[in-house]
Amino acid sequence: MKYIQRFKAFEEKLRYKEIIIDGVKWEYLDIGNPLGKPLVFLTGGLRHPIWSFCVLDLFINDYRVIAPVYSTGLSLEPVIDGVKHIMEHEGLKDSYMIGSSWGGNLVQCMTYKYPDIASKIVLSNTGALYSKSLIPFLRFY
Repeated sequence: MKYIQRFKAFEEKLRYKEIIIDGVKWEYLDIGNPLGKPLVFLTGGLRHPIWSFCVLDLFINDYRVIAPVYSTGLSLEPVIDGVKHIMEHEGLKDSYMIGSSWGGNLVQCMTYKYPDIASKIVLSNTGALYSKSLIPFLRFY
């Protein structure tokens, strides 16, 4: 029951924004302390950061958290560039990036392509074991 109460309290703090990037509508959360250090949170394969609310809730008092919802049907390159575009649109400078699961892989790709995009990064559960059952999932992305 406490988990549900915690989610409901978190849900009241949500602020969604929308932006069109190359004809694709992107949604993202802009939550937390508007004067806090920018923190870009890239979630895992479920595509929506709401599933990581327990983690996001830990940061919103001290950080301004930007957390994109990944658009479906995009390949890796447009996702990387879409997140970068959101960061530029929001004027994020000297931000931290956190990537969980597939989001951690995205952070690695982003920092490879744009080495100065973040001052610090945190990666969580970014590895994937080889498995034949994993191949269809990876092709989806």
